[in-house]
Amino acid sequence: MFCKRVVGRLPSLSQQVQGFSQRTTRLSQRSFISQSGSSFRNNGRTLRADPHFTTNPYTQSVLEVSRQARQVGKAVGIFVVSTTAIVVIGWQGYHIYIEHFLHPTPPELKQKARNLLHGAYVREEVQPQLSIATLYVQEALRIALEEQHMDEDSDVALALRRRLAEDFNRAGNLLDSITEYTRFWKLLIKRLVDKGEENDAEKVFELIEVSKKIGDLYVRIGDYNEAEESLAWAVHTLKSSQADLTTVKDFQKLETLTTLSLANLYAVQRNFDLALPLYLQSLKASNQAAEQQPEAFVCLTAIIECQLSETLFGMGRKDEALGWAQTALETAKKGISEENGGVATSDVEPVKDCQECAGVTLNNIGKMLEFRNQYDQALAHYSEAMRYAIAAKDADGESSYRFNAERLGNIIQNPVADEPVVISHGDVPPEVQAEQPKRSWKQWLTGK
Repeated sequence: MFCKRVVGRLPSLSQQVQGFSQRTTRLSQRSFISQSGSSFRNNGRTLRADPHFTTNPYTQSVLEVSRQARQVGKAVGIFVVSTTAIVVIGWQGYHIYIEHFLHPTPPELKQKARNLLHGAYVREEVQPQLSIATLYVQEALRIALEEQHMDEDSDVALALRRRLAEDFNRAGNLLDSITEYTRFWKLLIKRLVDKGEENDAEKVFELIEVSKKIGDLYVRIGDYNEAEESLAWAVHTLKSSQADLTTVKDFQKLETLTTLSLANLYAVQRNFDLALPLYLQSLKASNQAAEQQPEAFVCLTAIIECQLSETLFGMGRKDEALGWAQTALETAKKGISEENGGVATSDVEPVKDCQECAGVTLNNIGKMLEFRNQYDQALAHYSEAMRYAIAAKDADGESSYRFNAERLGNIIQNPVADEPVVISHGDVPPEVQAEQPKRSWKQWLTGK
């Protein structure tokens, strides 16, 4: 009985094995804690290992530097990636904004060419640098013609070539601009003839517009023969084209300006007999346009009337010239707002045109009155011309009118018997001028 009780109190073999296993596990945990220096909670108690100190300062410093270098590298990497992402997203977003809101590009072009046109728009309008803009447009045109094999007379290629010509013009590269405009003009004419599009009013209107631009550019470089050919063709086509150009929005404006350019060309060459009917034709077109848009054409009408007055004066018809000058002054004043007796300055282009025209016309009237020895009235007109020039911020005009006023004021204060009136060579009628030798544009360029 006693043995059975003792045996019953003794643990079984399995219980002994289980207890031994638990003790072994606790010893292993304590050994791990002491080696790693870490701590954790075991059955509600926090077990901590003794701190570990190195006996090698160099090793410790290397470890610390390595740790800091990893942190710095991580920060730099995050910064670089973030900055790159922001730049890429901003760059692409700006291209999307330009494409959809500012300057849509032809969908037929490759994305590279369209991006080049976006860049050209920035250099044309946002941060003007036209020399770079021309390079962008040239490359886009090359991609369209060489890589995409578009026809030169396709709408996309023609539009790119005209844009390139306009950028050359704005950049001051007149000869390059003439070359591109002429190429555009020839390609478009060939297309209209080959495809039978002579009745396409929009295309014919574009032809006339480009021909006028070519003529104006030739005038700027002094090649009057080529200028006359281009402008005369444009004026003739306006009248003889099979297309109904009156359906185009800006037809009357183009008719007025094209005829005016040819008239100015003849006036510069003192061919007043040819210039006079063209000025009258231009004035008629401007008056017709002013019936529908008076504010848009009032200043242009005044300018034409002023130039018509100068032409009549050059022909020796002085009374008619004075009458047209007074008419031009009245027309110009219609486009100018007067406040408190002074000219209201404005940066709006039509208003500035009227102000400048009024100043020029008043100066011309002053000279005509000075020819008639009506000095007091002439001086009053010179002074009034200065007021308009100041309002228009026309420094050159103000200086010229002030000189005339001071010169005439000295004559009035110190009269000298039979003193000749000092008038510039350009204001003397042709019958009292010696005929000037004509020079070609090459002589004009070389100065010989």
